[in-house]
Amino acid sequence: MERWQRRGGAAEHVGSPNDSEIGQGLMETIAIHPGGKIFAMAGRLFKGQWNTAVFDLATGSLLAATDTKMRVSKAIWNEDGTQLFLGGGSGQPKEIKDIEKSDWGKVKVLKVEVS
Repeated sequence: MERWQRRGGAAEHVGSPNDSEIGQGLMETIAIHPGGKIFAMAGRLFKGQWNTAVFDLATGSLLAATDTKMRVSKAIWNEDGTQLFLGGGSGQPKEIKDIEKSDWGKVKVLKVEVS
């Protein structure tokens, strides 16, 4: 993850997260906290772990992370920022006839304390 900042017409590179905090994988969703100081990202790490992490918006530092045990395709904070709603699935239907089965779609709610 690189951090860029636009001033005027040109974009300026302002840094990268610490190398020890960079995962390898694909992040699928990002949600900025209502307070504007942190954000959540969710996706799949290189070795298959489905991860949701919270980062400091100013520095990019990792503040917290959890294995959600499901693919998260959407993350939304509640209005006061105390809960993070995660929508996704723990797989996908293998055949057309299985699309109407609801056991693969999931919603998780994480309680978050911001200090």
